[in-house]
Amino acid sequence: FFAAIFTIATSITAGYGVMERAQLTRDLVRMSSEVGLNLQYIQVTGRSHTPTEMLVAATDIKLGQPLLGIPLAEVHRKLLQIGWVESAIVERLMPSTIKISITERIPLALLQTRNGHELIDRTGTIIEGADPTEFSHLTVVAGTDAAANASLILDILKTEPELFAEVWAVTYQSGRRWDVHLRNGIDIRLPETDPSTAWARLAVVDHKKKI
Repeated sequence: FFAAIFTIATSITAGYGVMERAQLTRDLVRMSSEVGLNLQYIQVTGRSHTPTEMLVAATDIKLGQPLLGIPLAEVHRKLLQIGWVESAIVERLMPSTIKISITERIPLALLQTRNGHELIDRTGTIIEGADPTEFSHLTVVAGTDAAANASLILDILKTEPELFAEVWAVTYQSGRRWDVHLRNGIDIRLPETDPSTAWARLAVVDHKKKI
């Protein structure tokens, strides 16, 4: 059987027409299944938030199907449609395994929208399918174009950990500058120019005078 499979595989690359190659491919898949090259295991690595059953359902692969008949490119495309998945690698490991390696999006903040909060990553991409209530500890960001610019302002605010611990939300104003909202009700209007220096100065004042 293995010799026959090798012969068919060689023939597929030997200049056959499209229809002939398609038939040869089907024959190869069928014969490979007959000699036991069927899917028995699905390995998933890199998963933290994405449910395993969601990954398997999205790829539409099933145990027992011919391993060589699984379209890796199509599986890859479907994986990237899952909200949590930022990138993915799909491998066929003979004789019976599909290995899925994913890199998930890292939650950054909660974006305030008309429909409530949405979880976003550093690029400002909304993580579809994520439950915002599970990330209530993250900073809320609001305002037009806030999502795309959130990582920059949050990186600045995190340089002063004690002060940042009191921040619950930030608002992007007129696409130019940020207002920072503290848990005690104080609002801080950072300047458009050099907000990092202003934030550092505020941290010094706060440390000295406990404002």
